[in-house]
Amino acid sequence: MEMFITAPPDVVRHSEAAYKSLRNMKDPIANGLLQTTSEYRDLVSAFEMKLQGLRSAMRADLGVTGPEAGVGFPGIIP
Repeated sequence: MEMFITAPPDVVRHSEAAYKSLRNMKDPIANGLLQTTSEYRDLVSAFEMKLQGLRSAMRADLGVTGPEAGVGFPGIIP
């Protein structure tokens, strides 16, 4: 909720997209979706793309330039 209250509209839009993508992963994983499946990899890739968009929007809002550190989730996608 803090994001919706304090962030500019572009950051809020990217935040909502990342949250929805993460939420889309919840039920399939809770129902036993394995990391070795293509569906799992597709869900994680979609989330990573949305999260990257959020990071970029946040960096732009802060006026931060240069390469990002720690991009991705090592070990999540086998």
